[in-house]
Amino acid sequence: MFSCSVALVGCGDGSLDGSGVLVTDQRAVTEFHALSITENLVAEIGVGPSSVTLEMDDNLVKRVAAHVEDGVLVLERGDGEPELRPTNNARIRITTPHLDDISASGATTVLAKSASPAVAISATGRSHVSIAGAAVVVSISATGASDVDSQVPATRADVTTTGTSRVRVRVSERLAATATGASQITVLGEPAAREIVTTGRADVLFSE
Repeated sequence: MFSCSVALVGCGDGSLDGSGVLVTDQRAVTEFHALSITENLVAEIGVGPSSVTLEMDDNLVKRVAAHVEDGVLVLERGDGEPELRPTNNARIRITTPHLDDISASGATTVLAKSASPAVAISATGRSHVSIAGAAVVVSISATGASDVDSQVPATRADVTTTGTSRVRVRVSERLAATATGASQITVLGEPAAREIVTTGRADVLFSE
């Protein structure tokens, strides 16, 4: 009887499953202030000197590319590599003094802390982004089935959602929100200035 074997190419779909044996691989990178991440990767970002450490399945770790382009840390599968499926406890641990932009696509997960005063987040596909910190201005774009949880105590927020995406945002003074499709924006706070546009089955909800 045919069965799919872990750490081998997945059942006819061209993907590669993680072995379950985690190794640590620290990558040499220059300074960066933004992140672009794809694939089925999980990244945890803290505040500190620029560093990137992969805690990844031994058969996948060298297949993940990490490089900096114009101040953006790019994490992706290497050229010609199949879709990667790391085990659940695989992580990419990142630190940077300043993080002001996050772009997540595919089925990625990003758990971030930022010391920057302004942060922009773009989430597509089935990605998940959660961010905490001290930013006073946040800009969020969520499409597809992505979701974003912004825990920063922002005074101003600009949020756009489409598809079935979900966004949770804290804002105290000014909100600009556009929700289309079947998306939803949940606002924690009572901003006095509000510009809200909804179409389709989309909704913008307020909660203290």
